Formats: sequence, C-alpha cells, structure tokens
Amino acid sequence: MSNRLPFARHEFIDRLTSMKQEMTRRGFDVAVLMDPSNIYYLTGYSGLSAYVPQGLIVDVEQEEPIFVTRMMDVKCAYHTAFMRPENVIGYPEDMIANQTGDGTDFLLDVMRGRGLLRRRIAVEKGSNQLTLSAWDKFSGAGAAHPIGDCTRLVTWLRLVKSPAEIAYMRQAGQIADGAIMAAV
Repeated sequence: MSNRLPFARHEFIDRLTSMKQEMTRRGFDVAVLMDPSNIYYLTGYSGLSAYVPQGLIVDVEQEEPIFVTRMMDVKCAYHTAFMRPENVIGYPEDMIANQTGDGTDFLLDVMRGRGLLRRRIAVEKGSNQLTLSAWDKFSGAGAAHPIGDCTRLVTWLRLVKSPAEIAYMRQAGQIADGAIMAAV
C-alpha cells in the first residue's frame, strides 16, 4: 500500500459502509462493480485497464472488497488502492483476448471459490465494461439466486460529499480562482 492515497483509509471504509447498507436495503449480499469510476471511488485504484475485464467484489460481510484485475496491474493497485495486498488478485496475462477463458471467467472462479455464488449477487448491468459476453458468463455461472442489478448504486452514493471531499473541492475552487485572476 502507498501512503500517497487521495484519502485516508477510513474515508474508503466509510464509503464501503454506506454501499453495504444500501446493498442490504436492496436485498443483496455481494456486488460486482466494473465501472472504473466506481472502483476508483471505493478503493482509490487509478489504473487504466478498463479495456480488459476487471471487477471489484464488495461483500457485506467483509471489511475490504476484493479487486480482480490483470496481473500486470496488480502492482499499480498496491500503490493506488487502500486495500491489503491479499485482496488484490491478478489473473494471468495469457487470459487477455483468450477465446476460452478471460478475466471474467477468472473473476467468477474467485467468486465460486469463496462461495459467493451461493449468495444474493448484483452486478452493474449498465456498466460499459460489462459486455454481453461477460453477462452471459455471469448468467451461466450457476448462481443460487437471480442476479440483480446495482447500476448507479455507487453513483448515487457519490452525490453526498464527505468533509474530505468538500475540502478538496474548496482547494480546487481556490486554485481555479487564482488561475482566473492570473489570466485577467
């Protein structure tokens, strides 16, 4: 983990707590997020690998999520995400553009291995990163319950700003004011 995170660990834990409360209210136990902005918001991860399958698994019973990404991006996650290294799992590079098994298959294997497919799951169905092929894999994974939709759940949580976010916004406003004054 890095000490150069944009927010303190407790900020991310607070965000996850709010998400888990909303997950429980909506009736699911596990959420799989694929939207890079939502992954960033909940973890601080700021890699640029959204063009390959990756997913953040949020379990209401676990303090930290599990982040599944390609192996070459694991070190980036160690330095940009707040999570412990054991919660960042990389899939082999030979799964990139592989016709018989890709990162979505690996993510589902992680979920299967942890017994998460027996729980009530929701996926960001509206994410641009959830391809039709990936959805077919989720649908055929043998989940014990129908898979729900958690699209925009995190987006709505992001509307309410924390004191730390407000402080950054004020700082950005001061910088913008200074830039405008210099330009004038």
